[in-house]
Amino acid sequence: MISISRFSIHQFTDTDNLTFSAIEYSKFKHGSQKFAQKLGRELACGFLESVEFNDFYQNISTNQIVICSAPWKNIPVASTALKDFFISEFNPVWSLDNQAVEDLKVHRAHSYNEDYGAMSKEQREQVITSDDFSIDKAFIKGKVLFFIDDIIITGAHERRIQSLLETVGFEGWVLFLYYAEYGGENNPAIENELNYAFMKNLSDMDYIIKNEGVIFNTRLVKFMLNAPDDEFKQFISNQTSNFCSSLKMHIIGNEYHNIEPFKKNYEQLQLITHRHNASISYS
Repeated sequence: MISISRFSIHQFTDTDNLTFSAIEYSKFKHGSQKFAQKLGRELACGFLESVEFNDFYQNISTNQIVICSAPWKNIPVASTALKDFFISEFNPVWSLDNQAVEDLKVHRAHSYNEDYGAMSKEQREQVITSDDFSIDKAFIKGKVLFFIDDIIITGAHERRIQSLLETVGFEGWVLFLYYAEYGGENNPAIENELNYAFMKNLSDMDYIIKNEGVIFNTRLVKFMLNAPDDEFKQFISNQTSNFCSSLKMHIIGNEYHNIEPFKKNYEQLQLITHRHNASISYS
């Protein structure tokens, strides 16, 4: 039997009653290390101080905890950074009297170029249910599972994870932890409002890279590849060789270089990385 519970720091019904910063959230979703750290720590501290944590602790304090983010292929998703900073805040407190938590990746077979945040509830269900997720069933046996994600809108991801756990025969405690939870009318597009509250163009992306530190994730990579050709050319010409090499590696890892709408900007990236490599060879 699976025992499922949910915890979220922030609950909202529309963008007029947010208890968190949409700008900070948008930056986090597009790779800001500064705000991934802030949101991850906020989620951990809020959970540790909650009534839900006290109830949870009474039931499973002797069990090993395994923590996962939302599933990903080769490029991490934004919630992977959220999970990492959650662990960095939660683990020192939890491990005082318990085993340190374990980290685990949930694998997904496919990646897509469409913007999930812009999809309807029906489109989300179709995309999620048609994808193949996998988890190490031997590793999770007898343990408590935490699944960390930044926001829950329609619950499609949560239902898909529940289905996965049932398929592998998992029995035990499962806790879904979210930074924010939408409880309004059926308006999935509200996620896109939050995702792009700050991020409008590659100048905004450049600001994050230069001022807040960047953690590559699927959203920021696709944002760059989807940018207008001239805008991307100017943007990528102003990045370091390490950044360009990392971007190229992530693009190939998710096979975005084979997706037609991304090819032109990928070709421009190849030219830049070739020039960087040539300058290193001649220096």
